[in-house]
Amino acid sequence: MSEAMHYVLARAADGGRITPDEALLLYTEAPLHALGMAADAVRRRRFSDNVATYIIDRNINYTNVCVTACKFCAFYRAPNHAEGWTHSNAEILRRCGEAVELGATQIMLQGGHSPELGIEWYEQIFSDIKANYPQLTLHSLGASEVVHIGRTSNLDHAEVITRLKAAGLDSFAGAGADPRRPATHRHCSAQGTGHRVAQRHGDRARARHGIHGHLHDGHRRDQRRAHRTPPHDP
Repeated sequence: MSEAMHYVLARAADGGRITPDEALLLYTEAPLHALGMAADAVRRRRFSDNVATYIIDRNINYTNVCVTACKFCAFYRAPNHAEGWTHSNAEILRRCGEAVELGATQIMLQGGHSPELGIEWYEQIFSDIKANYPQLTLHSLGASEVVHIGRTSNLDHAEVITRLKAAGLDSFAGAGADPRRPATHRHCSAQGTGHRVAQRHGDRARARHGIHGHLHDGHRRDQRRAHRTPPHDP
């Protein structure tokens, strides 16, 4: 590792800021273990009790039927495809029960954009889960599902979010609200509109930095860092 890179990592670990060019240097050239050690140093400094916490959750895919047809997805099947499926509420509840038995405290429901699933379907499954497993946090769906449900049920985003929340949704996952440059948006269907509406309604929603590097070059990946780094973080 070069002396310059060592200096940048040491400064970041000590709480100093790094420049966009330095961030790009670390992204492209820093050894993984050196990055991990610097990150661990920051964690230990910020949380001096040396306790790291985790949650146990389960992702449940409720359907693979989808009309969006993302080019990178090998999971979906078009409507009426012989390999398409949608789980029953009983099957979803069974999987929730398995998760609880293994110590889970959170469920993430994710699936395709099925034209057969309107707002009533989501309201029913959320309320069923809460009735049977009130201890589970429902951290599910995302901006793309809000948009799709709105189209399927002829509702605006605010009403979709209000009804999902009333049915038991605790927070939104980040799928579909990833920060992207305009050129990338032309290749990806989901927008952040649903999450902005959710946040205005007091719901917890995040824009995950998933699908890392999808259609981004190094400089664009570095710009993503500007979206997620609060001013007080190294």
